[in-house]
Amino acid sequence: MPTDNTYKILTWSVILLIIVNIILISFIYTGYKRNERTRPQMPAEFLSKQLDLTDSQRNKLHQLADMHHRESEMIREEVKSARDKYFALMKAPNIDDSTKNAAANSIAQHLKEIEILTFDHFQKVRAICSPKQQGKFDEIINDVLHMVSGPPPPPKGGIPRPPGPPQPPPPE
Repeated sequence: MPTDNTYKILTWSVILLIIVNIILISFIYTGYKRNERTRPQMPAEFLSKQLDLTDSQRNKLHQLADMHHRESEMIREEVKSARDKYFALMKAPNIDDSTKNAAANSIAQHLKEIEILTFDHFQKVRAICSPKQQGKFDEIINDVLHMVSGPPPPPKGGIPRPPGPPQPPPPE
């Protein structure tokens, strides 16, 4: 038969577990909300907010963004294929420069298509704006382009680069 001490220990253990669970859930919830606030904005959201677009303009922007995304994904697949073919050339014992250049030019041509597609896309976005919005668009387009290109990847080892120009190696 359990003693009073056993019941006290079980009661306090249950109370302690409930408190720990409440604390854990609150950390998870507040951490989730913090991550939600700090997540990067999508370019369309940023443009919509910064330009104070109307509902009609916002719908048109999302249509343009969806179309641009689909078309650019198709071209990115072509870039990937061209890049795979380019690096497959290393398997051949003797590759002349003209073959390497032709394969590299194929990659460059697809990348050029993406740049032109993106330029045309933002021209269309600018065209749906009022003259006042176009002025603001012209001010923020570089910020949007940086969002589209994303942050630079970290170097090997995952250590972020310090901001600013590259640092010279330490003297030996």
